[in-house]
Amino acid sequence: MFRRLKAQVGSGFYFGLNTHMLVCLHNCAKQERVMTKAPVSERALIQRLNRKIKEDDLVLKKCSPYAKAYDNLGDYYVVDIHRGVIVERRLDSTDLQSLGRAKKVLADWETIFVNSSSIW
Repeated sequence: MFRRLKAQVGSGFYFGLNTHMLVCLHNCAKQERVMTKAPVSERALIQRLNRKIKEDDLVLKKCSPYAKAYDNLGDYYVVDIHRGVIVERRLDSTDLQSLGRAKKVLADWETIFVNSSSIW
């Protein structure tokens, strides 16, 4: 069914390649490659952002949906650690992604991955 081909490698060693494998390799090389974005977890993005905004004495925090202040703060908020004030509030995952791109901690080929099993 499949014809075996012999290829010479190095100093006379032969190994067998079957035709099916060569056709598959050829077809895979011809197909257009689709660029997919690498997933980055919310937690990893928060850590990257916190390392970056630490220079400005800011910290990005996540609010628990069970907290009393959740309606006022939203999912994420930014605190100035020296003054003790909330600088930004009501940030969601899309805001995190745009903030990550603005601060250059999230590359163009990366996208945020939202873990739906998390309770927070």
